Amino acid sequence: QGSRTRCLAPPHHPLAVQIGVARDFSFGGRLLRVRGAEQFCLALSLFCSAFEMSRSSSCPAPLLAAAAAGAIAGAAVVGVVTVAWGRRKRRLEATGDCKIPSLPDWVRALESDKDHYRLMIREWEDPAWREEHGWHGRDLIHGAGSAVHIPCYFYNSTEKALRGPVYFGSASESHRGLCHGGAMTSALDDVLGHVCFLVAGRGPWTGATVQLNCKLCKPVGIGQVLKIEARVKEQVKIQGKVTQQEKTKVFIEASLSDDNGIIYATMEGVSIAGVNLQKEETELDLRQWRFDDDRRIMYDSAWSVCPQPRDWEILKGKPS
Repeated sequence: QGSRTRCLAPPHHPLAVQIGVARDFSFGGRLLRVRGAEQFCLALSLFCSAFEMSRSSSCPAPLLAAAAAGAIAGAAVVGVVTVAWGRRKRRLEATGDCKIPSLPDWVRALESDKDHYRLMIREWEDPAWREEHGWHGRDLIHGAGSAVHIPCYFYNSTEKALRGPVYFGSASESHRGLCHGGAMTSALDDVLGHVCFLVAGRGPWTGATVQLNCKLCKPVGIGQVLKIEARVKEQVKIQGKVTQQEKTKVFIEASLSDDNGIIYATMEGVSIAGVNLQKEETELDLRQWRFDDDRRIMYDSAWSVCPQPRDWEILKGKPS
């Protein structure tokens, strides 16, 4: 029922059973794969018909065999090309909507600034490692194809500030041509939490945001690239009520702005450094920050050596 290919071989023929299995097996797959399977099944059907005709008619068997072989070869080429295109299409879909036409000049400036370190966390950069260590999907903000995508952060330890570009894709749309206010808030929440981990935590995810106050000043258009940044205003040591473990309350301010300094949103929040939200502590929760001063990269200890940053082409929607 799921295939338009009609089996030309007699029902009792052994190859007819194989054709039926191939069609049924491919029906649950993706559309492009089904098309490739149809071509293959059609070629097998032609071969079966040629075989039966050579047995029951005066048609020269070599001619029929040559025609069937040609049909199989042609269908095989079509099938291979179709499946290859299907794989490429799925890879392009995996990178989603992150097609930034060009990088703002200030991003390049941060990359070359001696006071800023490129932040790299392994679960953002290594999908296979991420899945192997218990994550269930892509990162909401840093995963390829995210509706709101922050491809990289740069950290300035002197200013206690974290900065980077944020791209608002079509999947974040609310009002026609404009992104959802919650998408703006999600991006600000992300930068607020990570600057807490950097300033007051020993490694990734060593804290939690407990309070947010966001002001949306100007709507963000779909396809816009803005600057997102957060800065620590104050740190206060506190004593845990249950465990008596010392924690740090971190007061942070964050903003979204464009190349001209126009503010689109601001946020003030409070994060608690030293909080672990996992039920059981594992090696992942004990990671520490490491620094490569020569390359100005700050990374977590899940890597044994400093990683190589992804090529900037990832920002233009090309699979890495």
